[in-house]
Amino acid sequence: MAKIFISYRRDDSAYAASMIYDKLGSHFGRDCIFMDVDTIPPGVDFREHIGAWIDRCDVVLALIGDDWVSACYRTGPRKGQRRLDDPGDFVRTEIQAALSRGIPVVPVLVGSATMPSQEELPHELSDLSFRNAIELRTGRDLQSQFDRLISDLQRLVGSPDSVGRTASYNAREPLQADDTAPALSKDLGSAAWLADAARDSQGRPSIGGISLLKRLGSGAGAMVYLGHHGRLDAKVVVKVFPKGWDSVGGTGFAQHVADARVLMKIKSENVARVLDINEDAGMTYVVQEYYEGVPATALIEKMGPNGLSEFDALAIVTGATRGMAAAHGVGVVHCDIKPANILIPYRSGETELDFLAAKLVDFGTAIVLSPDRGADAETSGITVGTPPYVAPERLLGGVVDRRIDVYAMGVCFYEMLAGRPPFRGESAWEMMRAIADGVITPITEYRQDLSGMTCALIQRCLSNEVDERYVDGAALLTGLQAVGADIGSSQAPDIED
Repeated sequence: MAKIFISYRRDDSAYAASMIYDKLGSHFGRDCIFMDVDTIPPGVDFREHIGAWIDRCDVVLALIGDDWVSACYRTGPRKGQRRLDDPGDFVRTEIQAALSRGIPVVPVLVGSATMPSQEELPHELSDLSFRNAIELRTGRDLQSQFDRLISDLQRLVGSPDSVGRTASYNAREPLQADDTAPALSKDLGSAAWLADAARDSQGRPSIGGISLLKRLGSGAGAMVYLGHHGRLDAKVVVKVFPKGWDSVGGTGFAQHVADARVLMKIKSENVARVLDINEDAGMTYVVQEYYEGVPATALIEKMGPNGLSEFDALAIVTGATRGMAAAHGVGVVHCDIKPANILIPYRSGETELDFLAAKLVDFGTAIVLSPDRGADAETSGITVGTPPYVAPERLLGGVVDRRIDVYAMGVCFYEMLAGRPPFRGESAWEMMRAIADGVITPITEYRQDLSGMTCALIQRCLSNEVDERYVDGAALLTGLQAVGADIGSSQAPDIED
C-alpha cells in the first residue's frame, strides 16, 4: 500500500497542509497520508524515528511557503538562528532522510513562495533545488491545481485502487473474508512493542484479545490501528499508548484517559463512540467504533462549485450536529469540526448513503469541560484547530467554549452548499485575516436558491460576535429543525437523541 508523506512548517504552511491532507485523503484514502510525526518516544534518536516514518512512504511532499527558507527560532538559546541551518530541525531531517534514501521529494510552492536556490539550502538539501515543483496558490483556480497534484502523484504511487481505500468506521459490520488474512508487517508499522505483542490464532499481533489488522496513523501519543474484536465479531479502531508513557507523559496521559472516560458517556448514534479503555501487558489502549462510509469532503469535492442540494446538506449537518449536541451535553468540545471529520455512513446492507446518520468522528483534539459549566466555560493551551474552520476568537487568543464548534459547523454547512469556504484570500495569511476580521462572502453570491432561514442560520453561526451565535449544539439543532420545517423536510429531527 503506497504512502504519501507531507512535510511542512506549522507557522509557514499549516493551512495549505491541512487542505492537501483533506484533498489527498479523499482521493487516495486518509490512512495513506502521513502528516505530523508527533509521537517520538523519550530517549529515541529522532533522526532514526523520522527516518523510519520516511521509509514507509513512496513520496514526500515538501510544502514551501513564504517563510520556509528564512524561518528562524523565535525563543530559547537558538533565538535568531535560521531553522534550516539546525541539523535538528524536523523539516530538514524529514527532507534529508527522503533524499538520502532515494525517495521522490516533490516541492509544493504555496503562497507567493519560489523555489529556493542551491545557495540558500544546507548542503544536505541542495539537491532539492533541482526538483521540479508544483504550485498551489490559493485563489488561482485551486481545484485545477489540486487535479494536477493528484495526477502527478498517481504517476508516482498509482491510482486510488492500488493505494488504498479511504479510512472509514463501522463497528457493526462483520469482518469480511479478505480482512482475515494475516496483516503484513509493513501495514502495521514498526512500533517496537509489536515484536513482543501477543499473537492471535493466525499469528497477527493482538492486544486485549483484539487482533491488529493494519496501522491507521498516530496522534495524542498513541499509535492507531484497525483491529478485529473477536467477541464482537466487528472491526474497531484501537489506540495503543506505548509502555511507560504514563510515567513520562505525566498529567497529559492521565488527562487523555480521563477524557476518554468522558467520551464514553456520549450516547449518540451520530458520534463514533469510545467502547472501552483497558490495559494489557503494561500498555493502555482505547477501543472506538469503526464505520464504513464517506467523509463529507468527498461529497464536496464531487459536487464542486455547484454544491450539495439544500436538503442533503441540511441532513448531513443535522446528523453531525446531533452528535455535537450529545458531546456538548457531557461537557466535550470537539475543537476540530470540519468536513473531513464528518462521516456519512452507508445504509445497512445498501450502497446508498444515509445523510441524516452523519457521524462526528476524530475527537483527538477535543477538550472536556465540567458538565455543570455553561457555554462560556474557559480553558487555555488548546490546539487551535484547522483553518478555515477555526473560530476567530481562537486566532486572537480567546477562550474555548462550545460556540467554537457551532462556528465550525456553520463553515461546514456553507462549504457543502457553496463548494468552497466562506473566506477569500490569495494566501493562508490573507484567509486568516479574513476570518479574524469577519470578512465573509455572503452565501447568496454562490447560491440564490436557498431559503432565507438557511442563509440566516449560517450567518448566525459565523458571527464574529460570540454572543450572537447559537449557544451550543442543542440550540443549533433547534435552529436546524426550524429550517427543516421551513423547506418542507419530512425528516426534521427531534432535539433529543
